[in-house]
Amino acid sequence: MNRSRNAAFNSASQLLLQLVTAICGFVVPKLLLESFGSVVNGTVTSIAQFIGFISLLETGFSSVAKTALYKPLAENDRDSISGVFNASDAFFKKIALIFVFYCFVLAFVFPYIGKNNYDFFYNFSLVLIIGISTFGQYYFGISYNILFNAAQKAYIGTSLQIITIVLNAIVIAVMIKLGAGIHAIKLVSSLVFIVKPIVINRYGKWLFKINSKVEKNYDALSQRWDNLGQCVALYVHTKTAYVIMTIFLTMIEVSVYSVYSLVTTSLSAIITGISSGFVPGLGNIYVRKEKENFKKIFSVYEFVNTFVTVGFFTIATVLIIPFVKVYTQNITEGNYIRPLFAFLLILGEMVYCMRLPYNYMITNAGHFKQIKKGAYLEAGMNIVISLCLVFKLGIVGLAIGNLSAMVYRTCSLVGYCSKNITRLSQTNFYLRTFLNILAGVLGGVICLMIKPDVNNFMNWFTYAIVVSVIIFTMLIIVNVIFYKNDIKVLFLKCVNIVKKN
Repeated sequence: MNRSRNAAFNSASQLLLQLVTAICGFVVPKLLLESFGSVVNGTVTSIAQFIGFISLLETGFSSVAKTALYKPLAENDRDSISGVFNASDAFFKKIALIFVFYCFVLAFVFPYIGKNNYDFFYNFSLVLIIGISTFGQYYFGISYNILFNAAQKAYIGTSLQIITIVLNAIVIAVMIKLGAGIHAIKLVSSLVFIVKPIVINRYGKWLFKINSKVEKNYDALSQRWDNLGQCVALYVHTKTAYVIMTIFLTMIEVSVYSVYSLVTTSLSAIITGISSGFVPGLGNIYVRKEKENFKKIFSVYEFVNTFVTVGFFTIATVLIIPFVKVYTQNITEGNYIRPLFAFLLILGEMVYCMRLPYNYMITNAGHFKQIKKGAYLEAGMNIVISLCLVFKLGIVGLAIGNLSAMVYRTCSLVGYCSKNITRLSQTNFYLRTFLNILAGVLGGVICLMIKPDVNNFMNWFTYAIVVSVIIFTMLIIVNVIFYKNDIKVLFLKCVNIVKKN
């Protein structure tokens, strides 16, 4: 299977995964909210974010390991593949053991910082239950998942993930219907999610025939600590707001934040999923030094990313408040209608997604050490600004801190990558961004003039179709005028993929 077809399969499967994740991600929290209330929903969300702290160790190492695998996979060097894999597998098993210790510490501490008025054992046991699936992921499946991704076979793991997510949603819905408690529901949910890493482990052993006797190649992973800065920045971007809210605000505010975050993180995940189809192929082209082909494909990738990012987040800006009104109409705890917070959160996540092509290319090129200072500065800005503003502005202050850090870091990454890796003028990025945002704003203004009566999901869905058509029509017009060549290259790639099928 060639690079283009692999990219198409990966993008399609990732897109389907993120759509399924988004749908289930809206359905399951709504069921929990309506069955157990905002405090329990906030507690579960907060615990999940604290448990995600272990991703600081995992995220950076995964990127370095995937980058180290590109060359031996391209050359079909089985011993080198085994050496890198064995080193990463040993590392992740150590992380799994560290996680067990961390999870028990968190279980003891959380009852004292989580403002939910539940007793010690309630919180302690809930932390351990939610942590089960994370342990399974690190111990059984993550090393093979990295290998599948580097080999441009991410669609295998994503297909299993889709099945797991749908099964989990069905199980939770049935258990709620039967009147099960939150602990029983989360326990069964954790056990469901362990299935995927176990299956990927068994299938990976059969497919790749890794030689466990090959010496672990830790030299290939020497930049794993240089990438820690990016991990810290990513963690701060995705999880620190929950830590600050848990300590300084209330579980109801955590629940409010999580409802809006459902929208932004779902969109971000979909866009990241689309990117995952391009990234391994670009990494392969980059290590083969196909310079002209690289520039052409990177430009197409940036075109797709900008078009989709601006489109999705502009649509979200118009639709998010009507959606939240319908989504929380049966919830009486807390004020969920926060227009300013919604706008700032959406803008911050949009800026984050705009930088994805540059962030991924820096990862593909292995330039972890060169950008780590900027990553630490991004994380520091986010934390300091958020802490300064959270007491007076609440979750709005957190959104401002996040947006400020995103703007700084995006400009920094675009500048570095343009100069040192892609060799393309960063003016292209800013001009493309400006033109697409202008088209999105014009489309958004037209949509806001409609002012429909949205009081149920059917009305909201109808309005969403109208909004999507208007905004994407404006974006298509602008891109056809200014970026015909990128559209042409993308169209030809799609035609070639279809013909080869």
